[in-house]
Amino acid sequence: MNHALHHWRSCIDQWQQGLGLSGSPWPNWESLLQLSAAGCSFDTSGQIHPEHGITPWLWLTALKKAGWNGIDVGIVTDAMRELSTDLHQEVELLQPFGLDLAQIRPVAQALGLLLPALDLLDALGDTDSAWF
Repeated sequence: MNHALHHWRSCIDQWQQGLGLSGSPWPNWESLLQLSAAGCSFDTSGQIHPEHGITPWLWLTALKKAGWNGIDVGIVTDAMRELSTDLHQEVELLQPFGLDLAQIRPVAQALGLLLPALDLLDALGDTDSAWF
């Protein structure tokens, strides 16, 4: 789990730098990485504020979706609605950050939150006829 958390953080950092996004550091990044490295059980909670940007939510959503035994991640909005790991259902969370699903697709795919998009033109170009 610790390896995956570090890998996801790296993917997020690269994506964020590529878009020139910034946000104040989310204080729970390091504490969660340290707790997961210790290999013992822990219970923690925190808040993601708008100034932290969208990246902590993506990271925690990836952790939630991974579904490791003994790991239970709950993400709740201010309106007390439990968020799912289906990004297509959570599109409204991107709007306050000025983002849409197309913009987060590369990092969401790297985190396992979205499947790669199928480009039908490329698929048809690789066939001898118009049939799949």
